[in-house]
Amino acid sequence: MKHGGMSAVFAKPEDRATDPVCKMIVDKRNPPGSTAEHEGKTYYFCAPGCRETFKKDPTKFL
Repeated sequence: MKHGGMSAVFAKPEDRATDPVCKMIVDKRNPPGSTAEHEGKTYYFCAPGCRETFKKDPTKFL
């Protein structure tokens, strides 16, 4: 499991988020694809490509 990493699997539920683009589970403490803000909310990503895709059209994924 390269993208989300095993840390996401073993993280506590409150430390996990779902990547809005690909729906992978991501560890909020160390998201491989970093984060992005949209309308005051933080989104977490499995890879930089998902983050860039989200930033182009956030409403498409929400």
